[in-house]
Amino acid sequence: MPTFNPVNPKTADDEAKAALDLVQVTFGGIPNLMKMLAIAPNVLKGIMAFNQEVTSGELTTSLVEQVALVTSGINQCEYCVAAHVHVGQQTGLSRDELICNLQGEASDSKTQAVLNFARAVVNNRGQVDVSLVNALRDHGLSNKAIVEIVGVIGLYTFLNYVKHLTEPTLDFPVVEEFQPKVSV
Repeated sequence: MPTFNPVNPKTADDEAKAALDLVQVTFGGIPNLMKMLAIAPNVLKGIMAFNQEVTSGELTTSLVEQVALVTSGINQCEYCVAAHVHVGQQTGLSRDELICNLQGEASDSKTQAVLNFARAVVNNRGQVDVSLVNALRDHGLSNKAIVEIVGVIGLYTFLNYVKHLTEPTLDFPVVEEFQPKVSV
């Protein structure tokens, strides 16, 4: 695997520093994955803009974290699983609920419908049975919210892939319950 070095915020060029400053303001810190993304500051700025927009719609912050978590689990990203369990707890979700979400299970029917849909989108590359879309509508989700779910999946699939490529050091508590499959 090629070696990638994280961008140090203290020694970054102006463009990377500006992108990392945006991360600092948005998240209150700079996760190691974002330091890797700063290798391409234009991409980091675009991801930050996408993150801002996709998380400012109809979906609750908790639901965004749950979709991000199930996506990251399917994509075998232990870094993002750890990040979303950590952040998910900060939104008020219990660790037990988040571990269930990681497995595609939820304690309420609306979240279960969202996770079923999200798992199908990831596993089937966006080609989902209409019954899954109808289940979301039956739980009061609008077409806007449904497209937002796909946006969250796209955002975190991208971040999962960047993690796999760049291998940043994990800076969130390890989720012992998650055992990613070793790829060949």
